[in-house]
Amino acid sequence: MEKLVTILNRNSPLPSFNTSVPIESGQLENLHYSSVISLSKQDVQQIREILIKTIERIKPIIQRSPEETLYGFSMDFFGM
Repeated sequence: MEKLVTILNRNSPLPSFNTSVPIESGQLENLHYSSVISLSKQDVQQIREILIKTIERIKPIIQRSPEETLYGFSMDFFGM
C-alpha cells in the first residue's frame, strides 16, 4: 500500500513538505500533514466544505470524550 503522503500528493504539481507514516503500519497515533498546493477556485470551495463537515463531525466526539489524554488539533487551509 502506498504511503499516505504519496496518496495525498499524487496530483500535486508542486513539491511538498510532509511528515507522515505509512497507512499500513498501524502507527497513526500521531498524524502530521503539510503541503503547498495549487488548486482551482472551484476545488478550493469543495475542499473547504469537506473540511468544515469533518470538523462538524468530530466536535460531538470531542465534547463527549472522557479526559484521558491530551492532544493538539489544528487545521489550516488558506490562500497565499
